[in-house]
Amino acid sequence: MQPAYPMQPGPPFQPAPFGQRPSAGGNPVGAVLLAFFVSVVVSLLYSGLLLATYQDLSATTANVLYLAHALLNGAIVGALVGSMGHRSNGARIGGAIVAALGAFFGYANALPLIYAVKQSPTALTDLLKVEPFFPAKAW
Repeated sequence: MQPAYPMQPGPPFQPAPFGQRPSAGGNPVGAVLLAFFVSVVVSLLYSGLLLATYQDLSATTANVLYLAHALLNGAIVGALVGSMGHRSNGARIGGAIVAALGAFFGYANALPLIYAVKQSPTALTDLLKVEPFFPAKAW
């Protein structure tokens, strides 16, 4: 490479110095919110699947289905947070919390639905008045 003359312009692209990352775009709060909404949808689909198949499930199948739901929910939330939040640690932590809560509430929301279908909605309200944390304790 030949030396630059005083009147010549510099090269058009200057790479960032080693050790400094360029400013990454993306919005960490938006990433966590989008991941939250997608996690709610995945959890509702899981609750609906349990409601539709609860009579035919064995304990092993139910546990495998729950594990698959938790992994799918975590993978989707992680992909969204990773692609939109880039290198924000707050987005990573928020995404981990959202994925864990999505896995928990997918199962915990299915239990009252199953109880309401099996018994009646009024029996469910009576049960939840007496034992408000019934779904969480069953988890």
